[in-house]
Amino acid sequence: MEDFSTPKDKENDPTINHVGREWGSQESGRAWQSIWRAYSVSDAEDLYDELVGSQFAPNSTLEPYVDFEAFAPPDQIGFTSQTAAEYYFACGVWRFSYCEMVARYRNYVTNVHLPLKSDSDGGLTYEQIEPILTGMDRQFTDFFESIDPK
Repeated sequence: MEDFSTPKDKENDPTINHVGREWGSQESGRAWQSIWRAYSVSDAEDLYDELVGSQFAPNSTLEPYVDFEAFAPPDQIGFTSQTAAEYYFACGVWRFSYCEMVARYRNYVTNVHLPLKSDSDGGLTYEQIEPILTGMDRQFTDFFESIDPK
């Protein structure tokens, strides 16, 4: 899958404030994650609010042939972040079935897009999605513990 971290070693360049990655297969669909490092917590809060306002609902009238079902947190996933200052996770249909996570960790904001298995779409099951969210949260927790040990 495509890796948005080019040029080489972009992840370690302190002047780069946005990285992303994409992964998946034909059966599970393509998932992707973007991570932004804001200069301040206030900037991160603004970006978080902007993403929550735009990732879960169209900002204009959809064509009649475009499938849309409102996004809502699924009962099948009991994920609770241990580290994020704020997060929102919901699943729905907007052209195809998928789940979306937007989270803010201090001055970092991440957006994770996960295709959801449905009758007509390849994708991930809820059982496959929850460990992805837990693992992502754990990586942020480990990162902050490594730079700010107690």
